[in-house]
Order: sequence, then C-alpha cells, then structure tokens
Amino acid sequence: MLIKKLIFSFIALAIGLGMSAMPAAAATTISRTGNDLGDLFLLNKLFGGSSKVLDKSSDTSLGNLIILDQLFPKTTTATTVTTPTTGTVTTTAVRSFAEIQRGKILLQVQDKGQAWYVNPLTNRRVFLGPTPAEAFNEIASLALGVSNATFDSYAGKAPSNLSGRFLLKVEDSGRLFYVNPADLSLVEVIGPAGALNLIQTVGVGITNANLNRISQ
Repeated sequence: MLIKKLIFSFIALAIGLGMSAMPAAAATTISRTGNDLGDLFLLNKLFGGSSKVLDKSSDTSLGNLIILDQLFPKTTTATTVTTPTTGTVTTTAVRSFAEIQRGKILLQVQDKGQAWYVNPLTNRRVFLGPTPAEAFNEIASLALGVSNATFDSYAGKAPSNLSGRFLLKVEDSGRLFYVNPADLSLVEVIGPAGALNLIQTVGVGITNANLNRISQ
C-alpha cells in the first residue's frame, strides 16, 4: 500500500510540474497502440532513470501500466482497406476483313467485274459464275429454307442474324430473296435476270489485293 501511495504521489507531482511548464497554446497528443516496452520506458521517465520499473519482473510493472493507461488513454485508429472491385472488362474483338465483308456481293473490278459472294456461315468467298444463270443457281444452292409464317413475321425486314443470307420460301413456289446487309431489307431474286440485277444493284467493287484477303 505504501508503494502505491508513493507512486500516486510522484505521478501527481510530475503532472503538476509538467502542466505548469507547458505553454497554454501547445497541446500534446500521445497515440498509443498497446501496452508494451514503450509504456514502461515512458513511465520510467516519470520516476527518473534510477527506477527499476523497466525490469519486467518487477511486482509493480502491471500496476504501473494500469496507472499509465489512466494518464494517457489509448487512441485507436481504424484503417479501412479498400479492395478494388473486380469489374467486367469489355474487350472489343478485332474483326477480320472477311468478317466485315460477310454476306456482301463483291465485284472484282480489276478482273472483268467478276462477282463473288462472301458466305456468312464460313466467311469464305464463293464465285457466282461467268453467267447470270450460273449465278442464280449458285445463289439458290446457298439459300436457307423458310416457311411462309416465318417469312411473314419479318414484316419486310429480316433479323440481324440473317444479314447477307439468301432465303428460299419453300411453301411459296421456291421464291428466292436476299437479305441486304445494308438495311436488312428483303430483295427478291427472280431467275437469272434477277440475279444479274441483284449483282449490279448491291455489288461492291473490290481490288484483287483485297479480294485475296478473303479465303476461297
């Protein structure tokens, strides 16, 4: 009991002397993260260098730390660690030249204007033949059969997944239509003359070099 009274007396005296010597405008904040050797060192300064309080085997060490907690309350700092949110990275795929031309009819301007069709299913070019009749037969062989009900549901404009396709109305005497990639409109192809008219109307000129970028 005598030791504790002496400790409290010394602490009170030290606080009194410290407060009287401290300028009014200066405020000192001591942030502590726990009871460790630094606490004992600070307490040792209060009692002078001859104190044995640094000896962790001392009977008064725990009591000294409790008293120190009253003198200098703990300051707890909360640290928020923000983990970056993993978002969806949208990558724009680079389309090949053939993919850009899919479904189009190409005219080889450096070779007598021969007509080629880029099949949307394979991204390969198909020669439409040297005559309108052969062009019509080739177009018909590549056509996708559709029912009248399905065709009528398009209401004059086919869905985008049919862009550049040829459609054959199997329930309507095999009428043949082309889905224009430019606007998805349905262009009827009637016989060899219709095939020639289609090639002249929607055909796009292309150089030999660019044509060779599309596999045959």
